[in-house]
Amino acid sequence: MLSNGPDERQGAPIDRPRAVHYPGSPATRPTRPMPHDLTTSVLRNIDLGRGHHLIELAAPPELASTGPAQFFMVGVPGTDTLLRRPYSVCGLPGTFADGAAGAVQILLRVVGRGTRLLASLAAGAPLHVLGPLGRGFEPPAPGVRPVLVAGGIGAAPFPAFVASLAGRDVRPVKPKKPPVVSARCRARDRRTSSDRWPR
Repeated sequence: MLSNGPDERQGAPIDRPRAVHYPGSPATRPTRPMPHDLTTSVLRNIDLGRGHHLIELAAPPELASTGPAQFFMVGVPGTDTLLRRPYSVCGLPGTFADGAAGAVQILLRVVGRGTRLLASLAAGAPLHVLGPLGRGFEPPAPGVRPVLVAGGIGAAPFPAFVASLAGRDVRPVKPKKPPVVSARCRARDRRTSSDRWPR
């Protein structure tokens, strides 16, 4: 018979360790929305230049709870490219002024067969989407000026996140400064449509 020491063998009560919940632990994090596996369609495929494409998707109601920096697993039905690829949410409804109502956007850079296939899709093409997935970004504490740093395609979640900060108290009273965004990339990979990116 196994025991946890002499006190347990003698029937004495044991002071067992209790769970401690630290800030940011699963017990204190907000509940994540359940992911959905659904079929949607391409609304627009915007060529940003240098192999970068902004794909705008029709967002069914199941994706309404998607937050900044969550991601989708995206696949193209009816092709021999079977595995879905993960793509961060670049835009949510309202992120881009010219975005379709209720649409979401993903950013990709053509690097192989799967991304080349997605970059070739025209409006109306069907997509299999699993999401939203991942924890995503949480808003900073009131009065805190956020600093966002990424390299190359890693800056994809920034537009949706910066847009989500609108109306929040995320800036010190003096001086009033916007969030700092630093996104670096190789010269030959620079995006040509920088007006879509927060500065």
